[in-house]
Amino acid sequence: MRQILKHPSVERVTYVELDPLLYVMGSRYISEDENHGSRAQVVFGDARHYINTTGMTYDVVIVNLPDPVNAQLNRFYTRDFFDETYRILKPGGIFSLRISAPPNIIGVLYAELLHTIQVSLAATYRDILVLPASQMTYIATNSALDAHDITAQFQSRIHARALDLQYVNSYFFEYEFTDEKLAYVKERIEDTEVSLNTDLKPVCYYYTMVLWGGVISQSLRNIFVKLFHISPWIFFIPLIFILPFYRRKSIVYVSVIAVGASEISAEILLVILFQVLYGYLYGWIGGIIASYMLGLAAGMFLYLKTNLFKGDPIKVLSSVELGMGLYFLCIIFITVLSLPGANIVIPFLIFLGGVVGGLHFPLSVAIVSRRKAGIVYGVDLIGSAIGALVTAIILIPIIGIPFTLLFFLAVNVLVGIGLRTVPRG
Repeated sequence: MRQILKHPSVERVTYVELDPLLYVMGSRYISEDENHGSRAQVVFGDARHYINTTGMTYDVVIVNLPDPVNAQLNRFYTRDFFDETYRILKPGGIFSLRISAPPNIIGVLYAELLHTIQVSLAATYRDILVLPASQMTYIATNSALDAHDITAQFQSRIHARALDLQYVNSYFFEYEFTDEKLAYVKERIEDTEVSLNTDLKPVCYYYTMVLWGGVISQSLRNIFVKLFHISPWIFFIPLIFILPFYRRKSIVYVSVIAVGASEISAEILLVILFQVLYGYLYGWIGGIIASYMLGLAAGMFLYLKTNLFKGDPIKVLSSVELGMGLYFLCIIFITVLSLPGANIVIPFLIFLGGVVGGLHFPLSVAIVSRRKAGIVYGVDLIGSAIGALVTAIILIPIIGIPFTLLFFLAVNVLVGIGLRTVPRG
C-alpha cells in the first residue's frame, strides 16, 4: 500500500488480508500501516469472498500472493477468478498478478505454466502484457494496451508523478524490459501446449507441484509431465483389478480400502468445493472437520443401537458401498450445478460421508470377525493414506474434480456389485 499511495492520483486503496495477525505483525515491526491516512481501507477476510460480495468498483485489481502451489492459492489464478475480478473493474480497468519464473532461461514446464495463466486470462481479458523481472508480471485489460516502448512509458510516468522510488529506476527498466527480453518471453510462452486453469481443474497447482518435485527428482518430474498429457479415462483402467476379487470374501478388505480412500478423498474434494462455491474457508475448517467426526459417531450409533442395518452383513455392506457411490453422484450434481448455500450443503455432505464410514467399519468387522478388528482398522488407514495421496497429487490436478468424483463413484459401485457375488456360508 505504501508504494501504491505514492501515486497522487490514487483516491482509495482496499487491501484484503486473510490473516489479521500478519497485518498486526507488519504494523508492529515495519510500520506498514503508517501514513496511509483515509485513502486506505483494510478488510480482513478471503479475497474471493470479498470480490463476490462487494458493491465497490475499482480501476485496478492487483493480486499479490504466493505462487499457486496448492488448491487454496490456485483459486486466485483461475479463469473463474478472473471473471469475478472483471465484474468489479471499471471500464478500462487493469488486472495484474505476478508469478515466479526465470526471466532469462525459461524451461518447457515454466513456459507451459506461464502460457496456461495467459490463456486463462485471455478467456476474460482482451489485451495481456507479460513483463519479465524477478517475477513475471501480467497486466490484463479489455481496453487497448500499448506495449510499444513500455520502458519509456514507465519512466515518463515516474518523472511526471515525482515518485520517490529506490529500486525501480532507469537502470532497472533498461535491464529488465529490453525489446529482446520481451520478445524472448513472448516466444517461449506461446510455443507450448496449454490448458485452461479453472476452479474444477487446477492446472497451475499441478505445474507448480511438478516444478518443486523436479528440484528433488528429475525422473519424478518427467513421470508427472507424461501423466498430464494422457486421457482422463486412462486413470479408470486400474479399476479392472477389483474384478479378480469377485466371488471372494477377501473383497471385504477391498471394500475397506475403497471406503477409506473415498472418505478422505471426498473430504478433500468437498473442502476445495467449499472454497470454490462459497469463497471462504478460514473460519469454517474446524466446523467442517467436526461435521465429519459427528457423522462417524452417528453412523456407529445407527449400527449399534438400531435394527436398520441388521440381516445379512455382506448384503448390507454392499448396500452401504453402493450408497457411497450414490453419495459421490450427489457431489457431482452439486459441482456441475454450482448450487448456492455451499456453507450449509457441503458440511452436511461431509456429515453424511462420516455416517457412511461409521456404518461401514463395524459391518466389515462383523463379517471378518471381531478378532481381526485391528487388521480392518489398519487396512482402513492404508486406504485413507492412499486416497489422500492419489487424490491431492494426481487426480485433482491432472484429471480435475469432476473426473475424480466420477472415479470414486466407479470404485464404490464396482466394489458394491462385487460384494453381492460373495458366496454365502
